[in-house]
Amino acid sequence: MDLNHKTKEELIAMLQEMQQDMDTLSKVSMEKAHFAWDILDSISDGFMTLNSNLEITYFNHAAENSTGVKREDAIGKHVKEAFSFANISVAETSFKKALETGDPQTYEILRDNEQYGNWYAVRVCPYEKGLSVYFQVITEKKLAEQALLTREEQFRALAELAPIAIVVHRNKMIKYMNATGLRYVRARSLSDVLGKSILDFIAPEYFDEVYERYSRLEQIGDYFTGVEEKLVRMDGTLFDVEVQGKVIPFGGEPAVQLIIQDTSERKEAIRALKESEERLKLVLTAAEVGTWDWDVQAGKVSYDKNWAAMIGYQVEELAPKISTWYELLHPDDAGPANEMLEEHLSGKTELYETEFRMRHKDGRWKWIHTKGKVIEFSDDGKPLRAIGTHLDISERIKHEDEQKRLEERMQHAQKLESLGVLAGGIAHDFNNLLVGILGNAELALPDIPLSSSAYQCVREISRAATRAADLSRQMLAYSGKGKFVIETILLKDIIEEMSSIFRASVPKNILIRLDFDPATPRVDADITQLRQVLMNLVVNSGEAIGEKSGIISIRTGLLECDSQYLEGMYPGTELKPGTYAFLEVSDNGEGMNNDTLSKIFDPFFTTKFVGRGLGLAAVLGIIRGHDGGIKVYSEPKSGTSFKILLPATKHVEEESSESYENTVRYQGSGAVLIADDEQTVLTVASKMLTKMGFSILLAENGREALEVFKQHRDEIAVVLLDLTMPHLDGEAVFSQMKALRQDVKVILTSGYNEQDIMNRFSGKGLAGFIHKPFKFKDLEDVLRQVQSTPDH
Repeated sequence: MDLNHKTKEELIAMLQEMQQDMDTLSKVSMEKAHFAWDILDSISDGFMTLNSNLEITYFNHAAENSTGVKREDAIGKHVKEAFSFANISVAETSFKKALETGDPQTYEILRDNEQYGNWYAVRVCPYEKGLSVYFQVITEKKLAEQALLTREEQFRALAELAPIAIVVHRNKMIKYMNATGLRYVRARSLSDVLGKSILDFIAPEYFDEVYERYSRLEQIGDYFTGVEEKLVRMDGTLFDVEVQGKVIPFGGEPAVQLIIQDTSERKEAIRALKESEERLKLVLTAAEVGTWDWDVQAGKVSYDKNWAAMIGYQVEELAPKISTWYELLHPDDAGPANEMLEEHLSGKTELYETEFRMRHKDGRWKWIHTKGKVIEFSDDGKPLRAIGTHLDISERIKHEDEQKRLEERMQHAQKLESLGVLAGGIAHDFNNLLVGILGNAELALPDIPLSSSAYQCVREISRAATRAADLSRQMLAYSGKGKFVIETILLKDIIEEMSSIFRASVPKNILIRLDFDPATPRVDADITQLRQVLMNLVVNSGEAIGEKSGIISIRTGLLECDSQYLEGMYPGTELKPGTYAFLEVSDNGEGMNNDTLSKIFDPFFTTKFVGRGLGLAAVLGIIRGHDGGIKVYSEPKSGTSFKILLPATKHVEEESSESYENTVRYQGSGAVLIADDEQTVLTVASKMLTKMGFSILLAENGREALEVFKQHRDEIAVVLLDLTMPHLDGEAVFSQMKALRQDVKVILTSGYNEQDIMNRFSGKGLAGFIHKPFKFKDLEDVLRQVQSTPDH
């Protein structure tokens, strides 16, 4: 028998005939049996037989293919054991019902696991020995049905949610209208329009035209698009629409589907949009904001006139390409700006926002702040269109830079001020200690024989104390309180005087050049401290040149300085515009980088292997104390220049040809009140004054000094008063003493400089000042001068 030419129906019929008595299959000849198995194995659908215990007795080839279960694994096993999927109980129930009732059963079942997710249509037929089960894979059909159902539900939902009206009519009678259509005609529900003629909603002037169009559409199945009409709402008002029509199947019969767009709303929106765009253009123009619109895939960019004007161009001068922007970007900003743009295009950031510089047409660099956003994407998520703005922030950046510089200057000045206060406080306390060391050493020397070894030891103590006093003066110089002996001088005189010292202080491979401008004005300064400034600068220059050949130039001159030139000078305080004498020390040494330049005046900062780094810090303090400034110019491998400005003196003092040196031993008389909170100072000063012939009264604070003064006011010849004391300071004590006795002679003592103190006490009748630490002769000279001055 040729099975290849049998139809599916014929094979099924043969199977059904064999199912009537499957037990006879064992009685036929082997040839007939094989023939039967061939028939069963040749069909394309699954087939199996079960005994009454629901054990599989036969399993064809198609069943193997559709279920993935091997014949040898299925035969002899219970269906639950052979088919291990969740809803096998549905099949089991159907099998049992067929055995109980003797009636065929049909059902559909889904077998769902990792490998097989098939739907099956199953027919179960009972026979004498059990059941024959026929099952067909219907997965594609099921999926198609589900997809169709899903699409219908989606279409229905979309139609109801559509922002345009969808109307279906047959023979011009309305069969369906979506929610938007009902809103258009102002109907409360679908029942208000069902059964009405579509022509009831057509404005009279369009009636004939619409009737003919819809009739032709119904007769020949034509279609139309973009036709403008005017409809009538249920309340009688008119509105403009645009209509598209097409014949579609609806309820099994052809019908006309209309897509209606309310153009009155669209026209109003267009009008409002145009007004909004005009307002936006006016606002952007007034705010000087430029806009750009970028077709990302094509690389085309539309720049508006504000965008172009921001960098000095007309729109037509700029190619509408993204490369135009790249070409105008500052090289240092191009990388970061592009990186942030790529992050936004890739979806890593919600907004593109950054700042960069763009080249103006005249060559300047303008700071631009930009904001942008991708507003259109392709189906696969690629950016299609981005829009954004440009704002010129050059003035803001300039202001911020100026503000930053001012803040840095202020911070630097505050730092120097804080360190200066610290250095001044240390120097003040240090000077009090040196009074005891230096004073006791001087008092002890006359009592020690010159041949004694102790004499030399005490001399060394005195010398060490003197050097310590010099170090204290350096700290006072850094604090800006180091001017002690002010003279009107010419800078060139000091430089010429020190020239031999300069040459001895630097290696022989270095040449020192001097250049003095005759117009250099005189300055009021402390010569000793200016010498220190010069030595520090020259030695630093020599070390910067090192072992190679080099030149150190020292020159002076006159500068008329305005506020712009004086801005940003060290030490960070504001200098007044005017006439300045300048002193410049420059070299062709190694130079300094910006990091080193920012630290050179910090105390204890040094680039040397040894040293404390106090030299330039003291230089800064000295110049600050002279109301001057310093400008430093330096680049690595290009040398360094220190330019020091000192205010030109407003008067020239006549040089005195007389000099006086007292050689007569001074002897005083009367009582001296010594007021100081340092016990060492009290002790040493008492010994010195006793040696001069004075009687001594002591007070350890301001309040005690006033009490002692009140008790002995008539016998006190001189008061030696410390400026800083507990309870009452020297200034308060001085004022109250003068109130008690107008002619009292008060000598102030302090570790701070004379000029500051004399300014504070100017016109108040202060008799004199002596700086700590003082020697015997210093105290002697001040007392001689005070007591020789007649009372006022």
